[in-house]
Amino acid sequence: MATSSSVWRIDRIGVVVSLLCAVHCALMPIAVIAVPVLLSAAGIERTAEQVVVGIAVSLAMWSAWQQGMAGRWGLVAGFVGGAVVLLASRLVDHGRPAEWVAVAGSLVIAFTHARSLTAASTWGRNAPPVPRTHPPV
Repeated sequence: MATSSSVWRIDRIGVVVSLLCAVHCALMPIAVIAVPVLLSAAGIERTAEQVVVGIAVSLAMWSAWQQGMAGRWGLVAGFVGGAVVLLASRLVDHGRPAEWVAVAGSLVIAFTHARSLTAASTWGRNAPPVPRTHPPV
C-alpha cells in the first residue's frame, strides 16, 4: 500500500498529465486549421495522443484505487468518470465533438487529482489514514 506522500506525488503527476492532455485536445483543432502541414504527421500525432491518454487514465485508475482503499468514494467517482469520458472520446471519430469530449474528461481527471491533493494535505488531522498491507519499515 502506498503512503500519503506517494499518493501526493502520483496526484501531482496526474494533474500535470491530465491538464496537458486537456490543453493538447483543446489546441489541436486550431493547430490543424492553422498549420495544414501537421496533417502529414497524423500518424505520429495519433500515437502521441494514445500515449498521453494511456498515462492519464493509468494514473487516474491508480489514484481511484488508492482513494477507494481510504473510503473516499467521491474521488473514486471523479477519477473513474473522467477516465470513462476520456476513453469514450477515443472511440468516436476524430473531430471537434471528440476533442471537446476528451477535454472534458481530462479536466475532470485533473480537478479530481487536485481535490485528492487537498484531501492528502488533511491526512493525519481529520481524514482517515490510507490502510497499510505491510508493517511500517
